[in-house]
Amino acid sequence: MREPAAEIKIKTILIFLFGLIIIFPACAQQKFIPMNYEFGVQTDRQLNALSSFTHTGFKPYLESKINFDSLTIADSTHFNHPQYKKWFSRKVKTESLLIIDSGEFHLSADPLMEFNFGLDFANGSKKSYTNTRGFLIQADLGKNVSLMSSFLENQSFLPSYLDTFVKNYQVVPGNGRIKPFKKTGYDYAMVSGYVSWSPIKELNFQAGHDKNFIGDGYRSLLLSDNAFNYPFFKSTSSFFNNRIQLVNLYTQLSSLERIPQSTTPEALFKPKAGTFHYLSIIPFKRLTLGFFEGIIWQRWDSTGSKPFNWNFVNPVIFANTLIYGLNGKNNSLIGLNIKFKILKNLISYSQFFYDNKDKYGYQAGLKYFDILSIKNLNCTIEYNRVTPYSYSHKNPLQNYSHYNQPLAHPAGAYFNEIFCFANYLWKDFFVQIKTNFILFSKDSGNLNLGHDIFISNEYPSTQPVSASSNKEPYPNQTEIQFLDFKIGYLFNRNTNLNFFVGLTNRIENNSPGVFPAQFKTQLFYFGIRTSISNRYFDF
Repeated sequence: MREPAAEIKIKTILIFLFGLIIIFPACAQQKFIPMNYEFGVQTDRQLNALSSFTHTGFKPYLESKINFDSLTIADSTHFNHPQYKKWFSRKVKTESLLIIDSGEFHLSADPLMEFNFGLDFANGSKKSYTNTRGFLIQADLGKNVSLMSSFLENQSFLPSYLDTFVKNYQVVPGNGRIKPFKKTGYDYAMVSGYVSWSPIKELNFQAGHDKNFIGDGYRSLLLSDNAFNYPFFKSTSSFFNNRIQLVNLYTQLSSLERIPQSTTPEALFKPKAGTFHYLSIIPFKRLTLGFFEGIIWQRWDSTGSKPFNWNFVNPVIFANTLIYGLNGKNNSLIGLNIKFKILKNLISYSQFFYDNKDKYGYQAGLKYFDILSIKNLNCTIEYNRVTPYSYSHKNPLQNYSHYNQPLAHPAGAYFNEIFCFANYLWKDFFVQIKTNFILFSKDSGNLNLGHDIFISNEYPSTQPVSASSNKEPYPNQTEIQFLDFKIGYLFNRNTNLNFFVGLTNRIENNSPGVFPAQFKTQLFYFGIRTSISNRYFDF
């Protein structure tokens, strides 16, 4: 079977990038800082200082764009203790397990793991368990080229509400497809990697298989790391002494719907592609403006694979939206991201996106660092709202998703959410509290209320809710109250290896007539984990 044109183009780009790496001689390390909200808030505090002109709207961050000498993530007096000069203490607390450094070549390797155990007391003391093993390898080839590769193998028995999600969508949230494990468990893997090259200080190219995030909050309504990894090519350009930054992201996405006719033993999934442009401007030190365009391109229809559209690689933001509009065969969104530094330790942020007609969403939030001058006591408060049928499309294959998971908010569309996160780090000990309240209308039977982005937005004639009907009370109303409290000890800040004990309380209340009327989860858990990515189980 011939390869789809999009796959050929992506492979061509990868070959071209590696060719450039060989041609040009080997600025600073070109690795990206792993995205983890729980422990990354310490770095976030420094990058949002009044004196900083760092663009924080597109993640992960490039190391060469950050002045690590100014970061005070850890208590320097704590790590200057004589015990951290010993080899074993350094490996446990601050260093990678394996380091090879020959000047122009630097390589590090670390084990990745998660072993946790939980009991859900609201569901007959149901046991949950995750067993994760893997590795992380990073390398710097000279000053201009960096590489990363990681692999995770997982087996899990999940709480009941996550079991329901997996059975409906055949994926574990944030991960790929599952295979049965024993009677009620799941086996799944995660592979990540990239090559990053900066020929000059103002330009970076990256090709790989990973996630990206646009925004300054916990959630993103534009592009989130909620879904599974995807192949991508990304260019980041800086202008006017880094006051302007342009990111062009080209991705290969996939549904989990099989192509009906195939010459292979296992039919391929119906493909789609995504381009995302983000232009960030810092007009003055307190204000950052970000302009967004996202398009999900049609790569397959009932006639088969579509010819490659060269506008896919168009680097000019908003050009394709002007060409095709917001309601064409390709699903387009435009958006705005705003950050304002109110005080030296208080910032506000917001997002707005527009899909088509009455389909839109917005976000508003505050981040307060070092509350009441207490070092490393931080808090985030955030509100998110999305109208019905947003992110969906008349052709379900063109919805704003990848691997049966939304590319933006895990709740899909037609919802309101209030979110709060607070954490405190004292030396190596941490306390975290996360709570959110989500209100949405649940699609059921033949009722397409606009919550499920995987359903066509061509409304049935019996449709009781139009896209403009976004007034409370919601029909088929569902409320989700989520609270997670966790304490722990941070062993290694290089991979965020930490031991934790926590309690999750989730209550789902449904409208009368919707089954079940109420569903509870009261999960006590403990374990050890390397936290180098985000995990969104709070929905």
